[in-house]
Amino acid sequence: MIERLWERWTNEEGLRYFRLLFEIYGQALREPDRFRRLLDGVVRDWIGLIGRLAADAGGPPDRTAAFATLLLAQLRGLQLDLLATGDNARVGQAHSIHGCQSASQYYGV
Repeated sequence: MIERLWERWTNEEGLRYFRLLFEIYGQALREPDRFRRLLDGVVRDWIGLIGRLAADAGGPPDRTAAFATLLLAQLRGLQLDLLATGDNARVGQAHSIHGCQSASQYYGV
């Protein structure tokens, strides 16, 4: 599933969406009281989804939240790198080498 999402997120349409998302995210970080629901949801919702997928794939229940946190951080970091540099080959290779791919293989997400 993570590989399919990555492909979708890194095409032109996906990159336009993430440019806007990160712009809104930055604004929310400058005014956290005003944008509390966004800040809570943009983390909590993804952690919940990834954690459920990991648990459904047989991941240890006591580690799914930590796994989801790590995977989300890796994905967002790679997305920001790709948006900043446009280096799809390098960022795609980084995505494949270790973190996201091996974690998704381990948990089956």
